[in-house]
Amino acid sequence: MAEPGHPPSAGPGVPASPDHIDRAWISAALATGAGADITNRSGSIPTRSSFAGRSIGSISVERLPAGTSFLGTLARIRVDFEAQPAAPSVTGAAGGSWASFICKLPADDPGSMQVASLLRAYEREAHFYDEISADVGVTVPTCRYLEIEADTGRSVILLDDLSSITRSGDQVAGATDADSDAVVDTMAALHRKWWNVPRGPFPEWMPGIDRGEIHRLAGSIAAAQPAFVNRWADQIDPITIDWLEQIIPQLDSLLAGLAAEGLTMAHADLHLGNTLFRSGAGEHGAILLDWQTAMRTHGMTDFTFFVSTNLTVEDRRRREVDLLGRYCDRLAEHGLRISADQAMALHRKALMWWMAMLSNNLATIQPIDKRGRDLFNAIITRVFTAAVDLEVGRLL
Repeated sequence: MAEPGHPPSAGPGVPASPDHIDRAWISAALATGAGADITNRSGSIPTRSSFAGRSIGSISVERLPAGTSFLGTLARIRVDFEAQPAAPSVTGAAGGSWASFICKLPADDPGSMQVASLLRAYEREAHFYDEISADVGVTVPTCRYLEIEADTGRSVILLDDLSSITRSGDQVAGATDADSDAVVDTMAALHRKWWNVPRGPFPEWMPGIDRGEIHRLAGSIAAAQPAFVNRWADQIDPITIDWLEQIIPQLDSLLAGLAAEGLTMAHADLHLGNTLFRSGAGEHGAILLDWQTAMRTHGMTDFTFFVSTNLTVEDRRRREVDLLGRYCDRLAEHGLRISADQAMALHRKALMWWMAMLSNNLATIQPIDKRGRDLFNAIITRVFTAAVDLEVGRLL
């Protein structure tokens, strides 16, 4: 690393926006990153030969809809290579004549930037791909180039575009039963690899509920409450606002209780928009994207977030207990045993954590289109309805 605490910063620079991505930039990025090809351990995603020496004929850049990523700006870059003998095969084209990438840049929205800065989201994801993505225990896209500006924290990450061989779910419509099963299996695979690994092997940049930086979020969460209540009070049960006011001062003890039950690496933003599916996609069936909030916490935080925000209220009520049992069974297959009663107690505690975190994050981020508004509405109403269903107020 060129700068302590930051991934490599020597390269073509961080584009100001997708409009600033041109042939010279992508050529330099692929040439710079070619020597550090990252390979997925699962072997389920086609890996590619180095792009070193490949001459680019033309590129096209498509900015993806704003609602695709609330903490970033995404663009799809198609690269057409000039013909050469025996070109290596690339995803999406026979004979290696072209390749497609997803470029991740910082968000345009000031509210999103505020949340990203608070969470150190860009730095965390850049470190994830730079240091541990090849051995994280689940399938992730191959990273072709990354750069972070030490002085501003702005970053760029260039990933393989897997859209031609995968499909995504619809978080607003709600996860299907099959997709829910696949995500639960995948999160269990991630968690069991890192379960109770000592703090030492965890990278220093990754925050954890056993470290002070997460606990310091309580002040920001408390400060966001007036805006959250003003924005969402008419969408949720009034009792949950009372519970939220009681939860925030108790966050330290809540996190300590979760930490005491075991720690692992969690994705911490596990939803259908960050997940890809394909038939036979690796051992566990789902590919996880967007590692901006990866953290050391109890695995139940991932389970609770996914089940309470990605399933419709009706489907969660129907499948919640079964999915909780499935998660515990997948852990038990590797000797990690959690009883049904213990799992439900942890689920309730994790739900209180997400009530607090989402009240902070969704108090300021402003979706710019109807789909974004529908998604935020679904997330908040589903989480706070789950809190009522599971009577989390009894734990206060």
